[in-house]
Amino acid sequence: MAMTGDTAGGLVRGPFEAPHPFARLLESRVTAQPSQPAPSLEEIAERHRALYDRIPGFECEPGCTACCGAIAMTRWEWDQVAEKRHATASCLTCPYSLDGSCAIHEDRPLICRLFGAVDHPRLTCPKGRGPARKLTAGEAQTIMDAHQQLLLDSAAAQTTPG
Repeated sequence: MAMTGDTAGGLVRGPFEAPHPFARLLESRVTAQPSQPAPSLEEIAERHRALYDRIPGFECEPGCTACCGAIAMTRWEWDQVAEKRHATASCLTCPYSLDGSCAIHEDRPLICRLFGAVDHPRLTCPKGRGPARKLTAGEAQTIMDAHQQLLLDSAAAQTTPG
């Protein structure tokens, strides 16, 4: 996954930038480096699934796409849904939002899983949906920090001959 950044300040952004609340949430100061040696694709998959398992699930309102927008995802997450894309690369809304539903709900990236599951104003479902116990902002930050490391490791794993 191509990532851009202000290397002097360590600012890393995902491949999709748009005036969307997720874009502001995903900006962070990253000081981590890719793990050495680069993890295998199987380890990357296991680490993603372990993070997903930490996020409480809930039922979305059928037909709602209020949380959809431009998002960053790891290379592994992208590979899971690449064939399901229906919008062009210049689309500023989610390219997986199709006819009022999520075409990749079972394989959705981490940030989509966090929306509505975190007690944070920018991640609150506008329809009032969410799990009985939401993650705290601190719990969500820990998950996001681990996801940032996965962004780096996922890219490294994709480029490492294996």
